[in-house]
Amino acid sequence: MKVLWIAQRGLDPNALIGDIANLVMGLISGTFTQSLTCPLKTVAIRIGSGVTGDKTMAQAARNIYKEGGIGGFFAGNLTGLISQPGTIAFSFYFFERFRFLGAKLMPGADQLIAFLAGGLAQSAAVVIMYPIRAAKDKLQGQKEGTYSGMVDVWSQAYRSGGLFGDGGVYGGCIQDAVGNFTKKGLTFWSRDLFVALFMAIFAGRGSGGSGGEL
Repeated sequence: MKVLWIAQRGLDPNALIGDIANLVMGLISGTFTQSLTCPLKTVAIRIGSGVTGDKTMAQAARNIYKEGGIGGFFAGNLTGLISQPGTIAFSFYFFERFRFLGAKLMPGADQLIAFLAGGLAQSAAVVIMYPIRAAKDKLQGQKEGTYSGMVDVWSQAYRSGGLFGDGGVYGGCIQDAVGNFTKKGLTFWSRDLFVALFMAIFAGRGSGGSGGEL
């Protein structure tokens, strides 16, 4: 009945299943990555923020442990478990959508499509998840107790710069989206390029081996 309802509206059931699979795989991948790398990110963000005065990884790690114990290394992890998997999931989803659209509009331009689809997908994901990602970085970069949680980060940011002003909830979103467009676009472009290169190399070896046997 559900498949019939979908078909009546001109939708492809297989495409819908693929979209859901991309979102789920993105969520699983992002959750695993975020939890595994959270302690290192907390140290790195704390040093990079310059707020705490930590100069080295060892100094930052010691101070984090003094302030919050083991749990201090996972400051903002709950927020990260929303932002990181969400960003990856949306990126996976939008990449397949943009690549499908690009194949229709620019048939044969696979490398350009990979670059544009990858960049646009990541930029869209960044814009959607930016307030949560920014809150995560602030929770990890400040001393324990500076913020009571994600909502407190948003509240202070809004009082400081509104929605789009300097220091606001979406402050810096455009720069982040543009930077991610280039980085992720090049990532997908180079991935497709190297995949095609390796396939050509191994296909050539395979055909050469067959020719030798004949």
